[in-house]
Amino acid sequence: HAFTVDEHTLRLIDHFDNLRKGRMAEAVPIGTEIAKGFDQTKVLTLYLTCLLHDTGKGQGDQCIEGAKLARRACRRLGLEQSETESVAWLVRRHLDMSETAQRRDISDPETIREFGSRVGSISRLKMLFALTVVDIRAVGPGIWNDWKGLLLRDLYRAAEGFIEGKEGL
Repeated sequence: HAFTVDEHTLRLIDHFDNLRKGRMAEAVPIGTEIAKGFDQTKVLTLYLTCLLHDTGKGQGDQCIEGAKLARRACRRLGLEQSETESVAWLVRRHLDMSETAQRRDISDPETIREFGSRVGSISRLKMLFALTVVDIRAVGPGIWNDWKGLLLRDLYRAAEGFIEGKEGL
């Protein structure tokens, strides 16, 4: 990270706002299309996830600890159980897509099967994709590039195909 956690978080929120308002359409067309389609509940879920996604840093496994803290924060805010679970799941899994795209062979059907099974639904896949894009972009200048964008897009499409065809397996 080029920024402190608090600055990264504020940049992440700003990037998500830009993504959903279409200001990143040229750089991230599929992410823009996805984010524009979010209903108000998903938009609020993602803003809250952006705010809480790195709260577990410095406390063991940042994703596991962050998910626990996110669950507690959501309960205190009075969110419905389904929204609480969505935020906690996104915080817990917020690094999965970038790690899979950049460190695994996404042309391997087993990689796609593992990732798609972990995600489980198109709704979660869309939210995770949007979160991953803005998280990478908020790390620091020059961190996002076309190669990462292409890997994420290809993983998204492959996982989408797996999830949509999963019932027939």
